[in-house]
Amino acid sequence: MKITKRQLLNIIKESIDGAGVRTGESFLDIVVNSLANGDPQTAANAVMDSYMIDDVWPEEEEALVDVLGSLPYGISSEEIENTADTWLDNYRTGKLRPTRI
Repeated sequence: MKITKRQLLNIIKESIDGAGVRTGESFLDIVVNSLANGDPQTAANAVMDSYMIDDVWPEEEEALVDVLGSLPYGISSEEIENTADTWLDNYRTGKLRPTRI
């Protein structure tokens, strides 16, 4: 089965628009509220939950926390999703993994 980049992006957007099992709150709402409260760690956890990712290198998680924490106040939902998509692309291609010396 082949999938286009556009189809993949739509699947990703549907995933991040999903809701947490415990609270029923959408992942995107959790991210937005966490960032508004100055809590990029909770926002990062919500992003990873939305992608069903639970086993990452500390460096990969730190990269997501850093990028979310650097977003300006009042950023749009679309820009948050684009940021999450970029992190996911880098995560999947291994660009965020620690390098060995």
